[in-house]
Amino acid sequence: MSDKLPDNVVQITALRINHDKDKRCTCRKRRFEVDTHNREILCVECGAVVDPYEAMIDLAYKVNNLNEETKNLLEQRKQLLNWKPYLLAVKKLEKIYRSGDMLPCCPHCGRGVEAKDLTKASVNRKCEAERRRFAESRKEAQNEPG
Repeated sequence: MSDKLPDNVVQITALRINHDKDKRCTCRKRRFEVDTHNREILCVECGAVVDPYEAMIDLAYKVNNLNEETKNLLEQRKQLLNWKPYLLAVKKLEKIYRSGDMLPCCPHCGRGVEAKDLTKASVNRKCEAERRRFAESRKEAQNEPG
Protein backbone atom coordinates (compact mmCIF):
# COMPACT_ATOMS: atom_id res chain seq x y z
CA MET A 1 0.00 0.00 0.00
CA SER A 2 1.34 3.45 -0.80
CA ASP A 3 1.48 6.59 1.36
CA LYS A 4 -0.25 8.62 -1.31
CA LEU A 5 -3.99 9.23 -1.27
CA PRO A 6 -6.00 8.01 -4.25
CA ASP A 7 -6.90 10.68 -6.81
CA ASN A 8 -10.64 10.47 -6.07
CA VAL A 9 -10.13 11.46 -2.36
CA VAL A 10 -10.17 15.20 -1.80
CA GLN A 11 -7.83 16.47 0.90
CA ILE A 12 -9.45 18.93 3.35
CA THR A 13 -7.06 21.77 4.19
CA ALA A 14 -9.58 24.30 5.53
CA LEU A 15 -8.97 23.20 9.12
CA ARG A 16 -5.66 22.37 10.77
CA ILE A 17 -4.68 21.68 14.36
CA ASN A 18 -1.58 23.37 15.78
CA HIS A 19 -0.51 21.80 19.09
CA ASP A 20 2.79 23.71 19.34
CA LYS A 21 1.35 27.21 19.54
CA ASP A 22 1.81 29.09 22.86
CA LYS A 23 -1.12 30.53 24.78
CA ARG A 24 -2.08 34.03 23.72
CA CYS A 25 -2.29 35.32 27.30
CA THR A 26 0.31 34.36 29.88
CA CYS A 27 -0.37 37.18 32.35
CA ARG A 28 -0.09 36.18 36.01
CA LYS A 29 -2.74 38.47 37.49
CA ARG A 30 -5.35 38.45 34.79
CA ARG A 31 -8.35 40.69 34.77
CA PHE A 32 -11.05 40.14 32.20
CA GLU A 33 -13.25 42.27 29.99
CA VAL A 34 -16.31 40.77 28.36
CA ASP A 35 -16.99 41.98 24.82
CA THR A 36 -20.72 41.34 24.45
CA HIS A 37 -20.79 42.52 20.84
CA ASN A 38 -18.16 40.03 19.56
CA ARG A 39 -18.88 37.46 22.29
CA GLU A 40 -15.27 37.35 23.47
CA ILE A 41 -13.41 37.53 26.76
CA LEU A 42 -10.32 39.70 26.68
CA CYS A 43 -7.40 40.00 29.09
CA VAL A 44 -7.27 43.61 30.30
CA GLU A 45 -3.49 43.36 30.86
CA CYS A 46 -2.36 42.26 27.40
CA GLY A 47 -5.53 42.52 25.29
CA ALA A 48 -5.43 38.89 24.16
CA VAL A 49 -8.59 36.87 23.61
CA VAL A 50 -8.97 34.36 26.45
CA ASP A 51 -10.74 31.03 26.23
CA PRO A 52 -14.02 31.29 28.21
CA TYR A 53 -13.31 28.03 30.04
CA GLU A 54 -9.89 29.34 31.14
CA ALA A 55 -11.46 32.59 32.31
CA MET A 56 -14.08 30.71 34.35
CA ILE A 57 -11.43 28.47 35.95
CA ASP A 58 -9.27 31.52 36.74
CA LEU A 59 -12.24 33.32 38.31
CA ALA A 60 -13.24 30.21 40.28
CA TYR A 61 -9.73 29.99 41.80
CA LYS A 62 -9.81 33.70 42.63
CA VAL A 63 -13.20 33.36 44.34
CA ASN A 64 -11.96 30.33 46.27
CA ASN A 65 -8.87 32.27 47.42
CA LEU A 66 -11.01 35.27 48.39
CA ASN A 67 -13.31 33.01 50.42
CA GLU A 68 -10.32 31.52 52.25
CA GLU A 69 -8.88 34.98 52.88
CA THR A 70 -12.25 36.21 54.20
CA LYS A 71 -12.50 33.20 56.48
CA ASN A 72 -8.99 33.90 57.85
CA LEU A 73 -9.76 37.59 58.37
CA LEU A 74 -12.96 36.76 60.25
CA GLU A 75 -11.02 34.36 62.47
CA GLN A 76 -8.42 37.07 63.16
CA ARG A 77 -11.21 39.54 63.96
CA LYS A 78 -12.71 37.07 66.40
CA GLN A 79 -9.31 36.61 68.09
CA LEU A 80 -8.78 40.37 68.32
CA LEU A 81 -12.20 40.89 69.88
CA ASN A 82 -11.39 38.26 72.49
CA TRP A 83 -7.87 39.60 73.12
CA LYS A 84 -7.36 40.89 76.61
CA PRO A 85 -3.91 42.50 76.99
CA TYR A 86 -4.07 42.44 80.79
CA LEU A 87 -4.04 38.64 80.62
CA LEU A 88 -0.44 38.83 79.37
CA ALA A 89 0.54 40.34 82.73
CA VAL A 90 -1.46 37.64 84.53
CA LYS A 91 0.45 34.97 82.57
CA LYS A 92 3.75 36.56 83.61
CA LEU A 93 2.59 36.59 87.24
CA GLU A 94 1.61 32.95 86.97
CA LYS A 95 5.05 32.09 85.59
CA ILE A 96 6.74 33.89 88.50
CA TYR A 97 4.52 32.16 91.08
CA ARG A 98 4.99 28.74 89.47
CA SER A 99 8.76 29.07 89.66
CA GLY A 100 8.36 28.55 93.41
CA ASP A 101 11.40 30.61 94.43
CA MET A 102 10.33 34.09 93.35
CA LEU A 103 7.57 36.59 94.11
CA PRO A 104 6.53 39.57 92.01
CA CYS A 105 7.43 42.95 93.50
CA CYS A 106 5.14 45.83 94.36
CA PRO A 107 5.97 48.66 91.92
CA HIS A 108 5.62 51.24 94.70
CA CYS A 109 7.44 49.80 97.69
CA GLY A 110 9.49 47.02 96.02
CA ARG A 111 8.40 44.33 98.49
CA GLY A 112 7.26 40.87 97.41
CA VAL A 113 3.54 40.30 96.83
CA GLU A 114 1.90 36.98 97.66
CA ALA A 115 -0.91 35.80 95.36
CA LYS A 116 -3.39 35.75 98.25
CA ASP A 117 -2.66 39.47 98.85
CA LEU A 118 -3.79 40.23 95.30
CA THR A 119 -7.23 38.72 95.89
CA LYS A 120 -8.11 40.59 99.11
CA ALA A 121 -9.55 43.67 97.40
CA SER A 122 -10.15 45.12 93.96
CA VAL A 123 -10.59 48.58 92.46
CA ASN A 124 -12.46 49.85 89.42
CA ARG A 125 -10.13 49.94 86.41
CA LYS A 126 -11.35 53.33 85.13
CA CYS A 127 -11.07 54.93 88.56
CA GLU A 128 -7.53 53.63 88.97
CA ALA A 129 -6.51 54.89 85.53
CA GLU A 130 -7.93 58.33 86.36
CA ARG A 131 -6.16 58.36 89.74
CA ARG A 132 -2.85 57.55 88.05
CA ARG A 133 -3.33 60.25 85.43
CA PHE A 134 -4.07 62.77 88.17
CA ALA A 135 -1.00 61.72 90.18
CA GLU A 136 1.17 61.96 87.05
CA SER A 137 -0.13 65.46 86.20
CA ARG A 138 0.57 66.64 89.78
CA LYS A 139 4.08 65.21 89.56
CA GLU A 140 4.71 67.06 86.28
CA ALA A 141 3.31 70.30 87.72
CA GLN A 142 5.70 70.05 90.69
CA ASN A 143 8.70 69.46 88.39
CA GLU A 144 7.99 72.49 86.22
CA PRO A 145 10.27 75.47 86.88
CA GLY A 146 8.18 78.30 88.05
